[in-house]
Amino acid sequence: MAHSMPLPLIDWKSLQALSDGDKAFEAELLQLFVEDTRSHLSKLAEAIAQDDADQVRRLAHHLKGASANVGALGLSEAAGILETEARQANLNPAPVLQQQMQLNFTEIEQLIALQTWQN
Repeated sequence: MAHSMPLPLIDWKSLQALSDGDKAFEAELLQLFVEDTRSHLSKLAEAIAQDDADQVRRLAHHLKGASANVGALGLSEAAGILETEARQANLNPAPVLQQQMQLNFTEIEQLIALQTWQN
């Protein structure tokens, strides 16, 4: 799905709805998301380098869901596109999508680092 405006790095309203407004829980969710996503993006790069479409699909599916859960909609959207392409055994767009996801994730990490959490 193409968007006329770029998606926010984090949809804070979605995250607040998930956490029921609990800022400490939001911080914990985001920290777990960062750790998990960092690991999965590394594995994704390896799977792309090995031309393993099935593993790329599985990792992209995981990243799509995990990102959507915390409101990282741009990252989720890119992962969804990659998942669809990998399901069709088309890894041609994978390096560009993986790079886009990595850049988006780096921006998310920086944004999270700037947040101040209040209990």
